[in-house]
Amino acid sequence: MTNIEYQNKNVDSDNTDDVDITVKIDDLQSKVVSINLNLKYKLSKVREILKQNSKVKMDDTLTFAYKISQNNNTRGSLAEIAREDEEKKILENIINKKSKTLYLTSELNWKCFKNRHKLEYGRDVTFEKANNRAFTIVDCEMNEIVDGYENRTIKIDSEENKIIENDLLLIADIDIPNFEKLGVSFKKSNIKNSNVTINTTYNIIEHKKMSLKFKLKPTIEFIEAVRNVINSNDPRKFKDVISEFGQFISKEIILGG
Repeated sequence: MTNIEYQNKNVDSDNTDDVDITVKIDDLQSKVVSINLNLKYKLSKVREILKQNSKVKMDDTLTFAYKISQNNNTRGSLAEIAREDEEKKILENIINKKSKTLYLTSELNWKCFKNRHKLEYGRDVTFEKANNRAFTIVDCEMNEIVDGYENRTIKIDSEENKIIENDLLLIADIDIPNFEKLGVSFKKSNIKNSNVTINTTYNIIEHKKMSLKFKLKPTIEFIEAVRNVINSNDPRKFKDVISEFGQFISKEIILGG
């Protein structure tokens, strides 16, 4: 853990209200800055000061927040403060009184990541992005991984499979009994595998830093596409759905190196 300290004295402030505040971004131990602020300042003025701070670099992606529901058994959660309320609230009323901590939350941490990497789109087995969006990410649970370093050696038997499809290839996890109730009949596919096996040893070093767990909601287009296939009583059309929306989508992503 690295704490970054930076002192900034305000010459126009009342010295009795000037205190060293710990600024914590996204409640992460790795994003901690120390700065001298006046407790009576409105948040709008604090924002302007933090914009000039070379470590915080406050911008429109950062929002003031305060911790709620904190007890001995939980870390608590952060309640964000609307931008329009910053002129009404003062610093003293939102910081943690005991630790003198000011919390900032960042929209950049997962929303920008979601848009940049198209995380709402499904992928195929080669990780190519699907043409249409299958889900929307309505929320994200972020958890810092404190001890995420791992060094291990694994042996992999890689198989190059040549698959010859005769009738129908359905992706795993389809509930066949439920489809049978709808009157959908299935034929068994004859699949021939030609395997070439190569044994390879890898030394893997992982440094996990953060887990992003997404709350997903299917899009109307995806729901309609699946419903149309079910109503058609032709499960072969699921291949078209997979082609358009992908075979899978990530519910959790580990950030690190």
